[in-house]
Order: sequence, then structure tokens, then C-alpha cells
Amino acid sequence: MSQMRFVRSVGHFWDWLDFYIAGAMAGTHALLDPATHAAWGATHHLPVTAFVYMPGFAWVLVPAAHLPLAAGFALNAVVMFACCVLAAPVAARAYGFSWQFCLLTILAWAPTTAAIVTAQNSPAGALLSLVAVLGFARDDALLTGLSVGALMYKPTYALPFILLLLVWRRWKAFGVVCACGVAWYLLSVSATGGDWLWPIAYLRSLSGYVGPDFMGNRFKAISLPGLLMLVRTPHALAFVAGLAALAAGLVRMARVPALEAASMAGLVGLVASPHAWPYDAAVALPAIFWVMRAVAEPWRTRIIVGAFAIAPLWLASNVIRVDLLAFVIIGGALFWWSAGTMERRTA
Repeated sequence: MSQMRFVRSVGHFWDWLDFYIAGAMAGTHALLDPATHAAWGATHHLPVTAFVYMPGFAWVLVPAAHLPLAAGFALNAVVMFACCVLAAPVAARAYGFSWQFCLLTILAWAPTTAAIVTAQNSPAGALLSLVAVLGFARDDALLTGLSVGALMYKPTYALPFILLLLVWRRWKAFGVVCACGVAWYLLSVSATGGDWLWPIAYLRSLSGYVGPDFMGNRFKAISLPGLLMLVRTPHALAFVAGLAALAAGLVRMARVPALEAASMAGLVGLVASPHAWPYDAAVALPAIFWVMRAVAEPWRTRIIVGAFAIAPLWLASNVIRVDLLAFVIIGGALFWWSAGTMERRTA
């Protein structure tokens, strides 16, 4: 509720403007070409930033680009809330809780509501992540592959799951993901005005975006590379640390049961990501549900209560010069890496 009040008091549409602009640019070279992108913004008197999602995802945003900004902002909030509602029964099936409890857990996790009120889409990422966890635990290749393939709308969300499929040798599911990758590539060709070499323009666009974006939001960083760069570690060393964390996570995921491995994929991805903000931690929900299911008391309650209490403090990150949620994300991963296989011994 404090997040909703804060956003209302600020009185603007947060990140929705970026998605609105992407929907308006879909099907044109302006979507990814930096010069054309900037020219489009100047012509329409709108501030523009790079589109960091899969270019084909811009087609999803086209209908909203024909709505007033306020209406599109509200529509995104409704859709993201619907994703939370849909995620509840999926989590209930995967972890053995009631769907009502799962819904309360999802909505009580501050990154989820932060995404809703700042016009982000990580609740959709959380829904797809939970479907991927359910499919992976059941060894359902089609369900796993389609959910991970859909998660490729934001590559940093999908990458740890794709690597998980490789280390577990789930080749059928990986084949489905590859087919989804081809579909995303073709959609992105059309979204960029027929540019078959769009990955080059995409990487060029990102290279000019990541640095300035980090400088503007650095106190909200929640990943290991982000935290290291915040204390002025050279970028190359920070990225290497992220890759090392990803590799360590994959080694651990290869040695634990399927449900545990899939549940931790999103958390490992957050720790290793060079670009992760508070709302991205919505994809850590599978890890939270796994802790509730598997960790013994008293640590289960200590971890969950501490994490949920700290998460809303992203609102104060610019004041205290760091987002304390970063320590929850990184500390949670370290706890998991250092512990043996944990099975809950108390009800």
C-alpha cells in the first residue's frame, strides 16, 4: 500500500511511456536504430530510451499505443494483476499450498506490486516462471518449453531456465524453446521493419543504454554485478563475478531435485544479471515458495519474514544509497549454495 501511495503522489506514468513508445514504433526501423529512435522521440516530443525486450514483444504493445497514456497505464496494471491471480493456482500445484495462500504470498511480495504500480511486466515473468517450474518438476517437455520460450520476451528471465534445460539434458523441452526462439526471431524481423540483422542493432542499442540507465538507477540495483559496480568495481570484473555466480548456480542446480533446481533458476538469474531492479525480483517467487515448502523451522520463518519485511525498502534506496533487497537476493542465493539438500522437518 505504501508503494501505491508513493506512485500516486509522484503523479506520472513511470515506465509505461517506454512501452507505449515501443508499441507505436512496432513494425518500423525506429524500434532499434538509435538515431531513428531519437528522431522519432524528437518529432513526437517524447523522451525515448532503448527497448531492451525482445523486439517482437513490441507487437504485444501495439493496441496500448492507441490508447491514452493513463488508460494504457491502467490496462497494464489490470493485466499484471490478472497474471498474479493466474499464478496462484500454478504455484499451488507446484508446491502443495492452497491457491488462496499463494495469491496472498504473490501480492504481499513487494517487487510484484512494485511492478504493477510502476507499469512494469515482471508479474507476467513470474507467472511464466512458475509454469516453467511446474512443467520441469513434472518432466512435461511441452509445458516447460512453451513457458520458457514465452519467457524469452525478456532474455535475462529466460536464460537461466534455458541453461537449466541444458545441464539437465531435457532435450525435448530445449527443442521446443529453440522453436520458440525461431518464432521470436521472425516476429522481431517484422517488428524492426524487415531487418533480418536486427540482433546487431539490438546489441548496439543496448550498449548505449545500459551505462546511462545504471547511473540513473544504480541505488536500486539488486544483482551481484550491480552491487559491485555501485562500489566502483570495474565493469568487466563485475560482469565476470556475475558469470561466476551463474556457473556456480548451474553446478548446484545439476545436483538437486528437479523442483528445487527449477525454483532457484530465477533467483540465480537475478544474482548474475548485469541489469536487475526491484521489480525484477518478482521472478524470485518460485524460490520463496520453495523455501516455504522445504526449509525447516526456525530458518523458514526467519528467512521469509525477513525477506518480506526488507523488500518494500526499495522506496528508500535513493536515500540510503543502496537497495537492501539486493542483500536478500544475493544472501538467499548464498544460503542455498552453501547448504546441503534441505527437507522440511516441521509442519
